[in-house]
Amino acid sequence: MKKFTLVLVVLGFLCLPRTSHADSPSDRFRPGDDALKKRLYTKTQKQELNLSLGLVTNDPFYQVYNVSLGYMYHLNEWFALGLLATGSFDVPTGLTNQLQNEQGTFRVKPDVRRPFFLSTVGAEFRFAPFYGKFNLFSQAIIHYDVFFTVLGGVFLTFPPPSDLPAAENVLTEKGAKGSPGFAPFGGVGLGQRYFLLRFLAFRWEFRVLFMPDHFESRKQDLFRVDMALNLGFSFFF
Repeated sequence: MKKFTLVLVVLGFLCLPRTSHADSPSDRFRPGDDALKKRLYTKTQKQELNLSLGLVTNDPFYQVYNVSLGYMYHLNEWFALGLLATGSFDVPTGLTNQLQNEQGTFRVKPDVRRPFFLSTVGAEFRFAPFYGKFNLFSQAIIHYDVFFTVLGGVFLTFPPPSDLPAAENVLTEKGAKGSPGFAPFGGVGLGQRYFLLRFLAFRWEFRVLFMPDHFESRKQDLFRVDMALNLGFSFFF
């Protein structure tokens, strides 16, 4: 009896309908159905308007704040070309205030050129090879990409403060009234975009700009490096 029951169980198992489709490796790993490769937010042939606020992190004499406006056209998901303009304003740091203090020991002014209110105008090329997603507290799936930027253009600066006689003084109460300095610049950057909506993304970017600069009191031409962290939003249309 036991042998007969065992035979019935084996025959019943062999007669069960096959469900091989769900377990087929070819179905599980079809590229078209791979959830990791599917983009919820595409950029191909879209235009992007960037607005961000930035902070220069390596200037010991002036705390420089930036407001940047950029336009990008996305050739595809990975490559984009665009234009950018940056406005700047600066605040003397504690070191500068100490150096310029009339009651102090030094009574000197920093020999650096300050960014003009329209500090950079240029173009940029962006490469975004990485796209990903993460689960936020099991409540939302956040899509993001990582991009690299190469940029270049013109950097504009004020002459540094001067102690020339009044007749020759090139300063006003708010700074230099002489012609601003023009210098070519190049730079690189690294950033991320976090897509909030189909037309909106939060972005951060760290940029390093390289440019020649002239130090007037020392009569020297040196190399200047500005590093800035920018936070802002991207609008797609």
